[in-house]
Amino acid sequence: MGRSSHALVVGSDVWLVDPIDVDELDASLDELGSPAGVILTLKRHQRDALAIAARRGVDVWADASLGALTGVSAFRERVPGTPLMSIPLPGRGLRWWWKEAAIFWPEEQLVVVGESVGNPSYYLLQGETLGLHPVRRGQPPRELAGLAVDQLLCGHGAGVTAHASRVLSELIMNGPDRRSWFWMFRTFRAYK
Repeated sequence: MGRSSHALVVGSDVWLVDPIDVDELDASLDELGSPAGVILTLKRHQRDALAIAARRGVDVWADASLGALTGVSAFRERVPGTPLMSIPLPGRGLRWWWKEAAIFWPEEQLVVVGESVGNPSYYLLQGETLGLHPVRRGQPPRELAGLAVDQLLCGHGAGVTAHASRVLSELIMNGPDRRSWFWMFRTFRAYK
């Protein structure tokens, strides 16, 4: 599945985004700075967040657009006390149930997208270095088009470490093309 989680160092504070509990996590975080909080980009990314936050003595935060989550504090537009902004990426029409929020750090030209975009093989069409989640293939998160970012951190895959604005905008504008049907067939066939 290629799951990823990220630590954003804001001054001397460390914010975890969609964390996954792994060996040596606490030792690695201690080297980065003081724990400040945990941020969720998607409801189901709550996986290890509460346990990690309790162990580190911090709160778990999520954009209010994700809905109510047990043990999670809600915010709108900006993570309290930080330069980190939230960009809701809602599903529309038949995908009304999709609730996600990207985390954007304008000063660092960085965005974290937990689920809608990534680069594990099952996200990618031929020739793509960044792809759309299978559910978002027909309805890319247009809220991210034109975003001024140099780095894109993903919840699935390695992300994009240079020229992310161009790669992201091209993906969003070209994502729902006719190659999608071949990709969907290949992906679902692989799960048989």
